[in-house]
Amino acid sequence: QGGGAITKHNQWQNLTRIYHVKQAVTEPNASWQNSAEGKIREAKRGIRKFTRRKNSPKRLWCFLGELVMNLRRVSASNIPSLRGRTPHENVLGFTPDITPFIQHEWWDWIYYLDHNHEQKLGKWLMPATNHGGGDAYWILPETCHPIVVSTVWTIPDEDMKEEEKASERATFLANIMSKLWNR
Repeated sequence: QGGGAITKHNQWQNLTRIYHVKQAVTEPNASWQNSAEGKIREAKRGIRKFTRRKNSPKRLWCFLGELVMNLRRVSASNIPSLRGRTPHENVLGFTPDITPFIQHEWWDWIYYLDHNHEQKLGKWLMPATNHGGGDAYWILPETCHPIVVSTVWTIPDEDMKEEEKASERATFLANIMSKLWNR
C-alpha cells in the first residue's frame, strides 16, 4: 500500500501500544491456551441444556446466550482468583442484584400487561438489563417478535390447571412453532 496509508494491522498495533494491551499468540489448534475458549464452550453448553430442557426454539439462541452469560456473571463459581465473589463483583466492586434473574426461568409461561394494560400470555426470555429502571424483561408474545415490558408475573397454578387456559397456551405454542420453530 502506497502513499503512507495506515493498514489495519498498523492501526491495531498503534491501539495496543496506546492502551498497553498485552498480546499473546496461541498455538494453532490448542484451544486450552485461550481461557475465553472455555467460557464460549460453557455458554454453548448452557444454551443447549436450556433449549433441550425447556423445549424452546433454537432461533432464540441469542437471548438464551445472553441469559446464560449474565447468569455466569452474577453467580459465584469455584474460580480461585475470585475468592468466592462473582465476576460482576470482582470487576465492578459491588454485589449484583440477582432478583431479575431468579423471578422467572427461561421459557417460563408468564402474563404481562400490553400497552393497553390488558393481560396477555407470553414466554419469559430474560431481564432487559439495558431498558427501564432495572425491572424490565424481554418476553416473547404470540406475535413472535420479542418485546420489552416491565409488568410481568408468573401464571398462577389455578390458571395452569384450567382447561380453557391450557387451550390458549396450546394455541400460543402452535403459533410460535409455525413461525420460528428450529428453522
